[in-house]
Amino acid sequence: MEGPRPSQDDHLVLPKKKFHVSFIGLAFAILASFSGSVMALFVKLTISMPSYEVVWFRSVVVGVFLLPYVIYHRITLFSNPKWSYKFLLARSALGAAGVLLKYYSFKNLSVSDATVLSFTTPIFAALFGYILLKESLHWMDGLAAMFSLGGVILTARPSFIFGSTTGQDIGEVWMPVCASLAGAIVAALAFIFVRKLGKFEVIVIVLYLNAAMFTTSTIGGLMDGKWSLPMCETNENWYLLLLGIAAIFLQVFMTKALALEKAVIVTLVRTSDILFAFIWQMSFFSVKPSWYSIGGGILVFMCNVIIFSKKYRQSSFASSNKSVKTK
Repeated sequence: MEGPRPSQDDHLVLPKKKFHVSFIGLAFAILASFSGSVMALFVKLTISMPSYEVVWFRSVVVGVFLLPYVIYHRITLFSNPKWSYKFLLARSALGAAGVLLKYYSFKNLSVSDATVLSFTTPIFAALFGYILLKESLHWMDGLAAMFSLGGVILTARPSFIFGSTTGQDIGEVWMPVCASLAGAIVAALAFIFVRKLGKFEVIVIVLYLNAAMFTTSTIGGLMDGKWSLPMCETNENWYLLLLGIAAIFLQVFMTKALALEKAVIVTLVRTSDILFAFIWQMSFFSVKPSWYSIGGGILVFMCNVIIFSKKYRQSSFASSNKSVKTK
């Protein structure tokens, strides 16, 4: 006996659900951007500690919070599919190397120069995604990338483009410049390996990366030979704790975003943390952004408008096709 036929209203439910699901990846990317900006704020506030110690304490806090969760839920860290280990280890090694290179560039370059160079990651992510993952490239992706890079340049105003008032020329900083570009490249490759893992257990990916960061920061501390605990008379202990919590949210949101959306889209949306940085800058340091910074923020905002416009068009087209097929 033939059951009741679906009504016309039933056909309209599926596209609507599909439409909402298609934006989950972008939502995770925005949450990752917010978490990253919060983490950067607490890094800035821990002024008395060298960078490798901040990374070390961050790794400890992440481990303390996540390991009980892993034990309680009986999540296996070493019984994963054999194919996954090469991607897990590659993602962890590249992620740790990217952090070290980024901190090296921030230590030896001005913050503006290092920021511009680190935000070339979306361009490399698009290239590697096209080569390694066979992800399609749309002209709107290229336009968004140009808006993004232009916005970062206006916001950071690097001395090798706008000129330097300190007399430092590019010949004196070529090593940290190369290190920062290398950090952007390995960060893009790390994103690609997260995409290769797909909908793999997020906590496992985060803990593998955390172990790699703990190892590299420990080696850096042993090589430097100068360890110092956070100053008890300051709030740095709380800053380190909150930094680690923000790092957990960053890694979870970033991993979820990369599992659901193309690497180039996620990295482009991540540039919106500049807008969050404006808020922290005015709120905590009482520094008003310049017109260059405001213009850069507008360009970054336009980058995200382009991305959402493209996603809206793709979702509307997919929804209309789904609706036609179900009729």
